[in-house]
Amino acid sequence: MGVKKLGRFWNHKMIKILVCDELSEKGMAILKSIPDTHLDVKTGRTEKELIDLISQYEAVVVRSATKITAPVIEASKKLKVIARAGTGYDNIDIESATKKGIVVMNTPAANSVAAAEHTIAMMMALARNIPQAHQTLQEGKWDRKSFVGVELTGKCLGLIGFGNVGRHVALRARALKMEVLACDPFVSEKAADEAGVMLVSLDELYQRADFISIHSILNEATRHMVGKEAFSKMKNGMRVVNCARGGIIDEEALLKAIQEGKILGAALDVFEKEPVPTDHPLLHHSRVITTPHLGASTDEAQEQVVVAVAEQLRTYFTDEIVVNGVNVPQVSREVLRSIGNYIDLGQKMGWFLGQLEMSSVDEVHVECAGEILKYDTSPIVTGVLCGLMQQILLESINFVNAPIAAKERGIRVVESRVAEAGNYLSLVTVAVKFQNLEHRLSGSVFGKDHQRLVKFDHFYIEVVPKGHLLIIHNEDKPGTVASWSSILGRNNINISQMHLALGSDRKLALAIVNIDTPAPPHVIEELKKLPNIQSIRKVKL
Repeated sequence: MGVKKLGRFWNHKMIKILVCDELSEKGMAILKSIPDTHLDVKTGRTEKELIDLISQYEAVVVRSATKITAPVIEASKKLKVIARAGTGYDNIDIESATKKGIVVMNTPAANSVAAAEHTIAMMMALARNIPQAHQTLQEGKWDRKSFVGVELTGKCLGLIGFGNVGRHVALRARALKMEVLACDPFVSEKAADEAGVMLVSLDELYQRADFISIHSILNEATRHMVGKEAFSKMKNGMRVVNCARGGIIDEEALLKAIQEGKILGAALDVFEKEPVPTDHPLLHHSRVITTPHLGASTDEAQEQVVVAVAEQLRTYFTDEIVVNGVNVPQVSREVLRSIGNYIDLGQKMGWFLGQLEMSSVDEVHVECAGEILKYDTSPIVTGVLCGLMQQILLESINFVNAPIAAKERGIRVVESRVAEAGNYLSLVTVAVKFQNLEHRLSGSVFGKDHQRLVKFDHFYIEVVPKGHLLIIHNEDKPGTVASWSSILGRNNINISQMHLALGSDRKLALAIVNIDTPAPPHVIEELKKLPNIQSIRKVKL
């Protein structure tokens, strides 16, 4: 499980490792056992301080507190690896690390049980008003009437997202004799049936659930997904739990729904802004239970992630193998030099396609053609899966576990090789079959490293796969481009590049637009209302 490296890549005797966050004694002991290493523990450093320090080190170990930003990475001189003790890696600039050839590794799924148990604990506390009752006792009051709760047995739990943590929650909820529903557009009915869970639409989940627990990834599609409209569809008196990602719940809409009595209570471990401001109204509401992002904070989980990352670093420096590489595929350095750009392009194509539809994925077909057939192209397929699954799953997905995650969700993966690449030296085409439709995307690399998307569905294009994109389908009528481009300009959204394509029937046109800043929801809604516009999608690469 990893990447075999060819030849040692350091030529000095001492490997310097910087530990930026607190690690357990056991993890530190493992790091100290790596031959020819010098360990520096410098916690709580600012970005400026890290910039001044980083040039001395070959490796950096962080948890969630320290941010390894693009300026820090740029200032590094000898840095080979950034190791994150934990599942997420939002505090590391992956793109900057990849560009500089720095390996980023993490410890996926090491804290899934802890997060699931915290979710169940929060749900129980919410059902029985435990924190509120405890507080009144501390205040010297004996008040039983104010804290009558509800039983979980026989209640319906709705899970929004059904990844590793969601599955652990479902297992425990079923043991409590709860009915469990799940909404996850990227999980097959077969996978849900095997877990004893009923797969339903989001609207049905809202209508039937007594408790709702969030287990979804945070992206442009899910930000504020549980908001005013969602609350209006829910049962009166239901309860909400979020131990996943802040920002999925619209906190202002949640507060209003609680005040109006629509939502009887909420249990929140995560917030849109962390640390949460002390004057945040949800912190002080009598029907809201809060904890400071403790989902993975158990002795066992903390020990597991630290020990895991220390073991991975020891393996990296002694055996030259990458374990759980976030940005490194399972290939030798020779193959990486030869087709690394196509592996990276494949991942971006997966990112692109994974953001288009909110429906289950049935099949992924990756076709490689041309000169890249001289090499093993399976890493390109893995790159596509990695990018695709990173867009649709809450848990950490990397080049090691992406194929496993696809298999668990009943996604059929097909790889094919075609000798001729048409007008290109090499070409990668990815077709993703969603529940009700299929999208195809082709890409190539020009010159040394100029990646381009060259065909989307039946439209021929030439798009730089980078940054924020708008994909606009419209009827081919005069003035359409001027109408939507003027809206972008009026909202100070700069167009850096734009590609227009006309369908073979000359009725439907496609525009893929690179914009400098993301288009906010109100701009997207304004664009959708224009005449001749058929669809608008946002993609971030």
